[in-house]
Amino acid sequence: MASSLGKKATKDALSSYLEDISRFPILDDAKKKHLDMVLLSGSEEEKKEARDLLVLSSLRLVVSIAKKHAKGHQEIMLDLIQEGNLALGMASRHYDPSSPASFSTYATYWISSYVAEEANALLGLVSIPRKKRANIAKIRAARFAYEEESGKQPSVEELQARLPGMDKKLIEEALSPSYSFEPLEEDVLLEEPSIGEDLSRQEELETLEKNLASLEERQRYVLESYFGLGNSKAKSLSEIGKELNLSKERVRQIKETALYELERKGGK
Repeated sequence: MASSLGKKATKDALSSYLEDISRFPILDDAKKKHLDMVLLSGSEEEKKEARDLLVLSSLRLVVSIAKKHAKGHQEIMLDLIQEGNLALGMASRHYDPSSPASFSTYATYWISSYVAEEANALLGLVSIPRKKRANIAKIRAARFAYEEESGKQPSVEELQARLPGMDKKLIEEALSPSYSFEPLEEDVLLEEPSIGEDLSRQEELETLEKNLASLEERQRYVLESYFGLGNSKAKSLSEIGKELNLSKERVRQIKETALYELERKGGK
């Protein structure tokens, strides 16, 4: 009985939270560009307001990522959302508006790393110390920005130049193909009905609606398979990798590159 009441309380609290954040609209491309300009040249007060707006408009993104890592355990959703919101705030302070990556793309790295570690801890898996987790999130975000700017993966030395004072061994660890902040992906219940299903991956799906046909065939296939578009059934990165004879990490890179291309073309 106590367990049942606890689950109901969690469900009610989650429903209330989802209703609260639904009043914050998702930003369109024009508004995103305007906020980037404010962050580049506005007053300190204007910059603070712009960052606050970026955070509020990205709360749905946190819910989407938290749901993905909860593995169907609704009782930990609020804890994951709280951790993801903490990471979202940190991402807003570190975000570089002159980077080709959008804020939502950049924030995803911070949110995913924090939420994945919290999920691991709550589900009894290996935990990563908070300081190390934050530093690796910075490294991964810097690596992504470098790849989008140059079209190639950065060396340890190139990342060190972008991240003064960062430990070389930690950079090497973060660049290792075996390192991932998404150890729970294999068992994600992609079709599990739950509260907030309509919010799942909403920001990324908005991007997918634009210029999908302009992508390379493999990029288009990865996105259609991952998001379950058209007649496709949503699949995990590992499942797509097996079909294409690629590693999960490589499929993830194709997905991220394709999303970036859609975002870039949509902004023209």
